[in-house]
Amino acid sequence: MSVSSPSISRLREVFPALACTVEGRPIAYLDNAATTHRPIVVLDAMDRFYRTSNANVHRGVHHLSQVATDAYDAARETVRRGIGAAEASEIVFTKGCTEAINLVAQSWGLATLREDDEVLLTTMEHHANIVPWQVVAAKTGARIRPVPIHDDGTLDLAALGDLVGPRTRLVGVVHVSNSLGTVNPVAEVTRIAHAAGAKVLVDGAQALAHFPIDVGALGVDFYAMSAHKMYGPKGVGALYVRRKPRVRITPIIDGGGHERGMRSGTLNVPGIVGFGKAAEIALAEMPDESKRLLALRERLRLGIEARITHTVVNGSLEHRLPGSLNMSFAYVEGERAMGVPMEMAHSSIRFGLGRFNTEEEVDYVIDLVASKVSKLREMSPLWEMAQSGVDLKSIQWASHG
Repeated sequence: MSVSSPSISRLREVFPALACTVEGRPIAYLDNAATTHRPIVVLDAMDRFYRTSNANVHRGVHHLSQVATDAYDAARETVRRGIGAAEASEIVFTKGCTEAINLVAQSWGLATLREDDEVLLTTMEHHANIVPWQVVAAKTGARIRPVPIHDDGTLDLAALGDLVGPRTRLVGVVHVSNSLGTVNPVAEVTRIAHAAGAKVLVDGAQALAHFPIDVGALGVDFYAMSAHKMYGPKGVGALYVRRKPRVRITPIIDGGGHERGMRSGTLNVPGIVGFGKAAEIALAEMPDESKRLLALRERLRLGIEARITHTVVNGSLEHRLPGSLNMSFAYVEGERAMGVPMEMAHSSIRFGLGRFNTEEEVDYVIDLVASKVSKLREMSPLWEMAQSGVDLKSIQWASHG
């Protein structure tokens, strides 16, 4: 089916980056877990700031500075409301989720961790919530301990309970797995961690656009966010730092004392304004959008399963984002997926559905994937072996490295 139907054309007008074509065909973009596109209203908000309000914030009494400060403060308030923070002062703007995590690691971590202290990180963490703690552990003598997951990609809470101990200082958990889309039970993680006196840092990059978040109800100490995962601009994010009871962090960038001294340097105010606009839209559209994305995901999953044999859905279908789907196709050379046996893990694809995706696009992708998998299997020695009756599980695969 063509992807140039009227409904898709209207969506492409809202998301101008989708106007591009590949080999004469409009793209069907299903990589929203990596980054989303910006709608015109977000781009317009940023452009309008540059055209009408460009000035430094909290640095002047002239008109433009006041207008810029109002826009900047409004964006902070929208983000605060979006995550249920008690105070706007609990929001620190950063250049992204990675910087927000590093702010916690390099400030709170270096000041708090001592030799043989422990940081627990789930095995589904993004590198952004692993490497900073490895660096801090090397400097302090602290230890990093992994928290395992079940075969279905969900967090092993019993193992977490066994691992938490008197030396545990922090538990790091991704709210939503970037690869599988698993939604973690953050409130329960926090309960277990706080019972042992440990702090909780949540990587919320994949969560913010998709379901209501209430950091107060979750009880977390730190919550890191990214704008470009929620139809906002790249290079902007935020860190929630709980104030009651207060968690103290110190700056890792010194200078003019921006962000109440926690992150000095001239702020990307146009980007922050865009972040605020993206958050505003997400809050308004979230309930209906979640239902729509779930329907699209199931259309995609069932369509692929009907057309292609020997497929596996990686991760739990129950505990995952509505627009997230990760599938493996046996007997196709590719990239290994987490927790999938070798014979099924040679090819995995992460589909990330988003606000601009439609049924027409999903049907096109089903046709395309079925065609490509069929062609790749024709070239695969694994497929030939399986068709000849060889039990691939009996083969001892050689490791590379």
